[in-house]
Amino acid sequence: MLTLCRALYTLHNGELCSKPKAAAWVQKTYPHWQPIIERSLLWRSQHEIDDLTESMAFLHEALALAQAAGYKDMIGSIFTGRSTQFEEDDEEFSG
Repeated sequence: MLTLCRALYTLHNGELCSKPKAAAWVQKTYPHWQPIIERSLLWRSQHEIDDLTESMAFLHEALALAQAAGYKDMIGSIFTGRSTQFEEDDEEFSG
């Protein structure tokens, strides 16, 4: 979920950011997804098993938004790429 938040942020803003910053942006921009983003942030430290139904709905909406914005070819590279620029932010956030 946090990678998906980062992808949406990148598609919208044209720049990368840390997962926590992207999650905060998604919560403000798409408030109806705030609960699942909050659970994802918690899961990151707790690793509890979660129902993926809502996660899949968020994924479908995010992909539809990206495709509608004309980013069809970029989607795969965003989800498979990993920038070391933000690893310190991510590690600091996780504990």
